[in-house]
Amino acid sequence: PLDTVALNALNFTAGTIVFYQQTWFQSAVRFWKLNSVYRTSCVWVVCLGRHVAIGKDRTMTMLAGVTKANEGLDQISWNILGQTYVPKQLSENAFSWHALMPVGTFVPPHIHPKQDEFLYILEGRFDLILNGVETFAEPGDLVRLPMGIPHGIFNKTNTAIKCLFWVTPSRKLYDLFWALHNLGPEANPADVVATSAQFEIDFLPPPEAA
Repeated sequence: PLDTVALNALNFTAGTIVFYQQTWFQSAVRFWKLNSVYRTSCVWVVCLGRHVAIGKDRTMTMLAGVTKANEGLDQISWNILGQTYVPKQLSENAFSWHALMPVGTFVPPHIHPKQDEFLYILEGRFDLILNGVETFAEPGDLVRLPMGIPHGIFNKTNTAIKCLFWVTPSRKLYDLFWALHNLGPEANPADVVATSAQFEIDFLPPPEAA
């Protein structure tokens, strides 16, 4: 269904395309509309009726340059748990994104088992829970979140707050953000937790359920 020219236009590497039944790739395909093309961090996924084309992405090496203010990758903007994330840079070793957190939004305590994460605070006060301890960060502060350490991020102020996030290595986080975005703004929390676990992010149970 796709010839070599079409595949090259989608940035596939020749000879790396494999077709799978949709059921084999069900955990990912269910987040994506059929007959569309979506870029993941390591592969291209092309949904074609009952089949999925998967090819290696050639863009995972970071290139030198400047990402201008108010610009992101491929004009992407995600709605993640009511927050706006704009990816700024993606490579094998690092992934960064700008985050705007409206009043009252938060990221519940969770763990990145295979990534270190950082926040550089741009605007407002970020309330944090780091390994069970409450703290906060303000503009100019750097928040360090080692892999395996539980952390939660909250906007308890009366205005939107902003920061630059990045993780190293990238692992599957870019893919997770597409999946969560496609669940929609009113996603069931249980679906968010289950989906995140598939992409190496583990949410902690609420204190009353622990």
